[in-house]
Amino acid sequence: MSGQCIKCGKEVKLVCNGCKTALGADGNLLEEAGYCGLTCQRAHWPYHAPACMDGRRRKTLYRAADLAQLLLCKVRERLWNTSINHVASDEDGNIMLYEAVYRGTKFVPFPNELFKNAQEKDAVLVNLTCRSALIYLHCLLMMMLRGEVARIDELYLSPKNNRRHIVTQCLSGNQDSNTAYRHSIVKITLKSGDQYALDVSGAQYGYPNPLTPWGRYFETRVEYIEATKSLGHHKRFHRYLERPEQGCEGIKTCNEEIAGVINSAIEKWQSENTKLKDMLRLQEEAFRHKREEFFASVEKSIEDKRDILEEARTRQIQFEMRKATELKPHRTKVFGKKGPTW
Repeated sequence: MSGQCIKCGKEVKLVCNGCKTALGADGNLLEEAGYCGLTCQRAHWPYHAPACMDGRRRKTLYRAADLAQLLLCKVRERLWNTSINHVASDEDGNIMLYEAVYRGTKFVPFPNELFKNAQEKDAVLVNLTCRSALIYLHCLLMMMLRGEVARIDELYLSPKNNRRHIVTQCLSGNQDSNTAYRHSIVKITLKSGDQYALDVSGAQYGYPNPLTPWGRYFETRVEYIEATKSLGHHKRFHRYLERPEQGCEGIKTCNEEIAGVINSAIEKWQSENTKLKDMLRLQEEAFRHKREEFFASVEKSIEDKRDILEEARTRQIQFEMRKATELKPHRTKVFGKKGPTW
């Protein structure tokens, strides 16, 4: 321990405990506030408190972002819905997926053995899931961040500078590319005014870190923003296959059913363990232990409700096939653009 007391200039003998693991606006560790003793620390607290508290909130936000991204990958792996029989990748990290013949509507095992490393696997797990992610994780984000942030928005944008392309070779002969679609993320504004982009599915473009300071994200990864909506827009808009009529219950989408299982699992876990907000503030070892317990609990709930979720998936596939048949005589273009090859 070295340096000068920031209050009186004497030799440092203690540092602020809150600063030890707090983060600066760039996501790096905050510079510790050092003092010669408790007297100077207490006298300086009114001046130091705002920066210290902001640093703690940033740490909470980074942990929340990592937890949300990990949970998304675990949910996707448990409920994988595309049968793949071959994966090819090049030296730039681009990935080609080849669909296998599968006539069922049940979820299928994720083909871990086809991927070279964890980065490829995670990129494919979150491929084309940005809207689903906002539906799955809506309540999780609310539970973790309520009271910690000033504002949360959902953004619909056109991405740029993608480091990775993922192309699916469909059985129909078409190719489906992750670069052929708009992208959805969350923009978070802290009480300090700092802003961050939360992109839990950014790994599909070669950006594995889920949280980035907004200025950097906007400059390097956004072509243009198409729409800004309040948190929950995607969840509200994609809740039903068919809107409920008077006296009838609507037919929920498969994503909404999955979100319901996740939300119930989170509420159950919090009632039996600890609040997610409190978990995010634990020391590192205790936090990692609780986080694994939390994931195991959610995954168990998904397995327990698998039959219900597969029924919802079957119902949605049948609904989409019926709608496609109804629209076919009037269709003027092919849905699902043919993506680039490499």
